[in-house]
Amino acid sequence: MQKAVTAYEKAAAFPDSAFHAHFNLGALYDNQAAAAAMAANDTMDEAAHALHSEAMAAALTAARPHFEKAHELNPTDTTVLDGLMQRTMMTGDLPEYEVYKARRAALE
Repeated sequence: MQKAVTAYEKAAAFPDSAFHAHFNLGALYDNQAAAAAMAANDTMDEAAHALHSEAMAAALTAARPHFEKAHELNPTDTTVLDGLMQRTMMTGDLPEYEVYKARRAALE
């Protein structure tokens, strides 16, 4: 995974690829969060559940700035806005969720 992160970070430095690089970095971390959530749901051990839940939260936190940068680079991309809405809802950031929800609605 670190090779992918490094490659996307390098690509993010170039204007022509910055949007896709940030979006893909966000997706990479998002996939990590999903895997951690599944692992948390699959275990009956409380300590393991807590560790997987912490990993999920950390991955969601890591994903968000990349989706925010992708949104900054392309504010009309509804996929990015949908993702930001989902991440802010999942992390309990309801004020930001409402901001992204309003931006999404304005595009329809």
